[in-house]
Amino acid sequence: MSDLLAHPGLLRAFSEAQRVGALGPVSPADVIAHSLAFVEALPADAQTCADLGTGAGVPGLVIAVARPDIRLVLVDRRAKRTDALHRAVASLGLESRVD
Repeated sequence: MSDLLAHPGLLRAFSEAQRVGALGPVSPADVIAHSLAFVEALPADAQTCADLGTGAGVPGLVIAVARPDIRLVLVDRRAKRTDALHRAVASLGLESRVD
């Protein structure tokens, strides 16, 4: 999973989230590293995961990339954040299993 630390799609998505103000001034690689703890905490047989108040998609986008067997629901109330999330989900090719 450490290869995700340099995943170009995730790095791009979190950089874009910073640009629109959905993510603070933290390194995108650090965001991914932090999110990997959530990936490791999920049960092996998990089929669905909800990320409430996802903001920039942390940790939801990392979970989606790391666990292609899981369907995710990313929820946030701010349109600017959800617009950025829709773009990130599309650019990562996750539309079929991330809502």
